[in-house]
Amino acid sequence: MKKSKNHEATEPNSNVANEPMAAYGYFNDTSYGYALNRHSERINIARKGISKSKLIELAKKMEISVAELAEILHISPRTIQRYDAHDLFDTHTSEHIMLIDNLYQNTSLWAFNNTQQFSDWMKKELFAFNFKKPISMLDTYTGIEMITNKLGQFKHGIFA
Repeated sequence: MKKSKNHEATEPNSNVANEPMAAYGYFNDTSYGYALNRHSERINIARKGISKSKLIELAKKMEISVAELAEILHISPRTIQRYDAHDLFDTHTSEHIMLIDNLYQNTSLWAFNNTQQFSDWMKKELFAFNFKKPISMLDTYTGIEMITNKLGQFKHGIFA
């Protein structure tokens, strides 16, 4: 229980820290129906599944075709075509979609003024990635992590 100034219990959940969650890499993204500010919530969403309509929104945000996004996610474009708008992807694919979406929706804003600049940057061959396009690395979790780390370096003025 939370304690008041006189140290009496006033409400449950006193073990919850009242610190800014952004400092720990959590985001108040409500595009999935509720905030993704805790790992357990993200796990639950991934287990429940992400709908085809969210995947299509992500492809538009990334400015690529659904077929190109399917290749990144290691699923057949034909599989996606068979899904109805509200059909859900499996846990693995859903988590992958969420990580890419977080990169485009939240992390990209650390280093760029808007998602358009970020989208353009993702499609350029960059020295920082051995002259590979960052978008080509989204097919692995390690690639997503590398891009996130590089954006963090940019945010702090480290360009090497």
